[in-house]
Amino acid sequence: MGLLIKVDGTRSEVKGNKPNGALSYEQLKAAVGGGYIEAVQCDPAVTGGYDHYYCDEEGKLKDFPPNREATKLSTYTMPDDVVVGDVIFCTKGGEDDGESF
Repeated sequence: MGLLIKVDGTRSEVKGNKPNGALSYEQLKAAVGGGYIEAVQCDPAVTGGYDHYYCDEEGKLKDFPPNREATKLSTYTMPDDVVVGDVIFCTKGGEDDGESF
């Protein structure tokens, strides 16, 4: 399962179609716009338990709009950096938990 944060600030939980709600690569890719995806580490103490998020790896090159809510939660982002596009926050889980691809 993951937390999708869209550029307009809306949040929704996304349940995966794999065992225990695990998200597939295809689901992660679709959630962030369909391009190549990149995993970015973040601090679970700030994000409510999520330890990484996925975004479109070329979002800045594609001139995606800023995602202010995701930027606030992106604790390892450089001070002048901004997260762009829709992102999905996830946690690493066991063998059948969390994303798997």
